[in-house]
Amino acid sequence: MDAFHRNHFTRVLFVKGRLEPSGQEIRCLFAGLGTTPRYLARKLFPSDKEILSCRRIWIPQLKNILSHPSNDLDVCIADLPVRYDRMFENKCAFKSTKVVRQIVDISATTVENNKKLKNKMRETVRKIKRNGYSFRISREEGDLKYFYDRMFVPHTRKQFEGREIVDSFEKLKRYIKKGALLFVLEKDRPVAGALILFGGKSLVYKRIGVLDGDRAHIKNGAQSAAFHFMIQYAKENAYQSVDFLESLAFLNDGVYIAKRDWGADTYVYENAETYLYYFNRDGSERIADIYARILPIVFNKEGRLTGVVGIPGEESTSLQELENKYCGQGIHAIAGIYGNAIRGIGIVEG
Repeated sequence: MDAFHRNHFTRVLFVKGRLEPSGQEIRCLFAGLGTTPRYLARKLFPSDKEILSCRRIWIPQLKNILSHPSNDLDVCIADLPVRYDRMFENKCAFKSTKVVRQIVDISATTVENNKKLKNKMRETVRKIKRNGYSFRISREEGDLKYFYDRMFVPHTRKQFEGREIVDSFEKLKRYIKKGALLFVLEKDRPVAGALILFGGKSLVYKRIGVLDGDRAHIKNGAQSAAFHFMIQYAKENAYQSVDFLESLAFLNDGVYIAKRDWGADTYVYENAETYLYYFNRDGSERIADIYARILPIVFNKEGRLTGVVGIPGEESTSLQELENKYCGQGIHAIAGIYGNAIRGIGIVEG
């Protein structure tokens, strides 16, 4: 597809499905190029869904569709080029980027006050001692080839069930010129590895892999040991932070949660080429059920990050529970959706 069509046309999926575990039937319109629409469809409907239509349209046509939505549409989520922000920003309920940035501050005073990081390091030390893990640093091409073939590729394919586009070996060769490999060793045998980049005051985590993608190594703590040794190496070499780069912008995304558990703070991703816009149809009573499933991280004009949490009618989750679970580490507020409304009382300042 040429640049003109990428910038001015989009693909729209109209999907019907049932939410788990309620069985509630909803209909959503997903717009965007690439994998985002289908990813969101899978997130909402992991099993029971039907694609009612799929077509390509001129992006301004989407504005007309949303101005007069059909009564059987509950939500539209659109991944659109930033050049169209002025057209859609004031018409959507929420706006976000597809990803957020996550960084662990490892300066002495911060580490002392970072309970999540301290607890995670303490927990991982026990696994490291139990399995006799150690680590070594390498920049050898042969080691990079071993990491790529035996760790990175199988681990990535298993983790993302074959859906993720795996980087080429040549791309990793370019990366390692600016960094190194950190291997986790079990009795001198590499069982996990991380590709790290050296950058100013921050050590950058780029890629990770586990030997043959074997979940037994993950269960034993080899992947956690890679993060532990990465942070240890950064501290020993006077880095101020470890940059975990991007995670998908959803509170319930597994990668986001894993990095948060290591004490990472969350930031707006500033190099976005597209924004995710969330449009809710007035009158739909199923909005809360939808947001209870996807839990997006959105931002306002001041760049403050807010987690959006749907509260289905039968639930009585308190605002204090939401605050305790989701706020902090860069998430400044929680927007609670009750029925089809965002109530002011549902905004908890973090």
